[in-house]
Amino acid sequence: MTHATFEVKDGCFGYPHGRQVLKHISFSVSKGEMLAILGPNGAGKTTTIKMLTCLTKPTRGDATVGSFSITKQADRVKEIIGVSPQETAVAPNLTVKENLALICGIHGF
Repeated sequence: MTHATFEVKDGCFGYPHGRQVLKHISFSVSKGEMLAILGPNGAGKTTTIKMLTCLTKPTRGDATVGSFSITKQADRVKEIIGVSPQETAVAPNLTVKENLALICGIHGF
């Protein structure tokens, strides 16, 4: 898995009150591949994205985005990623492509 664009290794995330949201997830996505994260409410989809974008730290495990660790090199990860969650779709009358272009413009991409 040395050519992975990002890779999650034994990622776990739990809240202080003891609820485990993610338990030992591992996967990789290589250049040119696309990833869809599907599941019911409470399955850990948002938590996984928050971990990969360095908005929350895993309680166990690590992941790399590019070649940078989300736990040790969060600043470097944040320099190379961009995220547009559905909650920030500021113009519901725009297409997905138009919304992405808008967000990219806002962030200088």
